[in-house]
Amino acid sequence: MNYPDNVLLLLLQITLDEQKLQAADHPKLKYSRLLQEPIINDTILKQFTGHLVVETFAPELKNLTLRGLRSAIKDVFDEGIKGRDGKKVNSTVNLVTLANYYYAKRVAILESALPGMRDEIQNGLSELQD
Repeated sequence: MNYPDNVLLLLLQITLDEQKLQAADHPKLKYSRLLQEPIINDTILKQFTGHLVVETFAPELKNLTLRGLRSAIKDVFDEGIKGRDGKKVNSTVNLVTLANYYYAKRVAILESALPGMRDEIQNGLSELQD
């Protein structure tokens, strides 16, 4: 699945939240198993496709079907976690580890972009004051 990290992180967050609700509503479902084999339903689909992040960064996903969503989640799991060298790390992945991975990637991107943003803002402010 070739989408921005913020879109994938959103997908994982929404899916994780829904698994928590599923485990709470259905005691027979084991939360640890849901983290590895999430139940993908219409609730996740509607929350994801209707989110502003999807509209902004991946508008082509607005018409995603439930089958497509399941395939997307499977792709994210199959892609797994990559090390600094870009190679897949051989470790057990679940919703939490994947969300942490994409969150860390997102933070790194923002940390590298912030100094440039700050400079742009300062330049813009100085131009306005002149």
